[in-house]
Amino acid sequence: MSIAAAQVTVSTSATLLNTTPEKDAVYGKTAFIRNAGTADIFIGPAGVTTATGFKLSNTDAPLRVELGSDDIYGIVATATQVAHVLLTGV
Repeated sequence: MSIAAAQVTVSTSATLLNTTPEKDAVYGKTAFIRNAGTADIFIGPAGVTTATGFKLSNTDAPLRVELGSDDIYGIVATATQVAHVLLTGV
């Protein structure tokens, strides 16, 4: 199994989180997402908003997501936050 990691700056627009060079081969992959900032990041599909996303606080454990063939996005209410993303099985 291979591993790919990225630090993604999440903005007030839906930001793609699985942006590693291996993104095109995400099928069947697992992502671990950690909020490295001080404000909440909201996680979801394309078009995610702060009202519809799954809240990931900086004190939460890393979020595990089975990607399948889907992309995953993050958004913040103001400014930007860094999300650490680890993809396994790439």
